[in-house]
Amino acid sequence: MINPADWTEIELELLLAPTNAMRVNIHAEGQPMLWGVPIIQCAGVAADKILVGSFAQAATIHNRQGVTVELSESDGDNFTKNLITVRAERRLALTVDRPLAILGGDLTPA
Repeated sequence: MINPADWTEIELELLLAPTNAMRVNIHAEGQPMLWGVPIIQCAGVAADKILVGSFAQAATIHNRQGVTVELSESDGDNFTKNLITVRAERRLALTVDRPLAILGGDLTPA
């Protein structure tokens, strides 16, 4: 996982690099890839930081309840304004089984 601004900078550097550096496959089948590793752009990752790991082995999502959708026109003055309130919820639990399967660090060396 990488910040979108950092990924854009990496893509620009690879595009402007000499031809011998272009052996790196940037995109494969629409998925951004770098040296065969899928890149996930996430604004939640701080700039100049990376998160690497085997997320499927590190954590498990448990579905506690399916998606519940409720509609109501009797919320406040919804009836007089011809509005409908929609509430949707889903209950999930995340357990981290192998925390060492995910590592974070700086993108640029110190």
